[in-house]
This record gives sequence, C-alpha cells and structure tokens, in this order.
Amino acid sequence: ALRRIEAKDVAIRFAVRNGRIATEPFDLRMGGVSMNLAGSTGLDQTIDYTARVQLPSGAAGGLVEKIGVNIGGTFSSPKITLGVKEAAEEA
Repeated sequence: ALRRIEAKDVAIRFAVRNGRIATEPFDLRMGGVSMNLAGSTGLDQTIDYTARVQLPSGAAGGLVEKIGVNIGGTFSSPKITLGVKEAAEEA
C-alpha cells in the first residue's frame, strides 16, 4: 500500500548547503497515509529525513494518531527507524 507516492501540486522549498540539498517541511501522501517530511539529501547519496506520519484511523488500535519516522543511510541502503517511544509519550 505504501509503494505509490503521490506528490501532486507540491511546492518543495529547498536550499543547497555544504553539499546537501535541504528541504523545508512539506506534506506528502503514500497510499492512504499522510505525512510531513523534512530533511536533506547529500550529493554523495546520503539521506537524512524526519517524517511525521498521520496514521489511518484505528491503524494502531487507537493508541496513537501520529508517529515519527527517521530515514537515514543512503539511497542504496536506507535505514528507517520509528519514533515509537515518542508516540507512546504522546498517547
């Protein structure tokens, strides 16, 4: 379900600094999931993004509505971690 990324009519503000393309926060939809994404991509293909994901109603048993996701690593070997602790603290 998360394989399709919709980025219609999205204006992404960015700046190039120190060999990285830094993006300001922007909204995106993947499948039926909405998120706010910000971070940077290196010219060396490294990635460093944080996302605030709005979960579909009931997806987490009603315990949390939003969860943080950190996306790092490289294009060829991305590392994704969930902010489960932060989500639990907000619940």
